[in-house]
Amino acid sequence: MKSMRFSVLAPNFGSQLKFNFVESALVIVTARDVRIPHNLAVPAKGEMVECRYPCAFLESGSIHQPVYQARRCDIAARYCG
Repeated sequence: MKSMRFSVLAPNFGSQLKFNFVESALVIVTARDVRIPHNLAVPAKGEMVECRYPCAFLESGSIHQPVYQARRCDIAARYCG
């Protein structure tokens, strides 16, 4: 069994990089389950908005941890997922 050093006070500054993989989707607002940044206005129910999310569930058709980006008036609602 290998012996490993561990220190709570000193962080490991190695060559590892962290990448945040996010996707974007156009959705129609049906509930208030989207995180809204403090500098943006809250969208009304039924508006088409763009959201970023890290994970989607194909079985249920839901997105995980959506973050509101902008209101979209330039695209028809039929293109919304």
